[in-house]
Amino acid sequence: MPTRPRCPVCGTPGPRRIVYGLVLAEVLDDPGVAIGGCVVASNAPRWRCRNSTCEHEYGRAGDR
Repeated sequence: MPTRPRCPVCGTPGPRRIVYGLVLAEVLDDPGVAIGGCVVASNAPRWRCRNSTCEHEYGRAGDR
């Protein structure tokens, strides 16, 4: 499980992991997940800030 880094903009801990591709119904109900779309670009973000006034996307999907 990757470490969930604090948002670099607002400092909120526990970002949502961005999931790409065809998403199963049980993933849609997971509050720790954000839907990222169908295509994963090489520079696609990995995390989305949980703070609804920020929602900054950061990290890279390919990073481990």
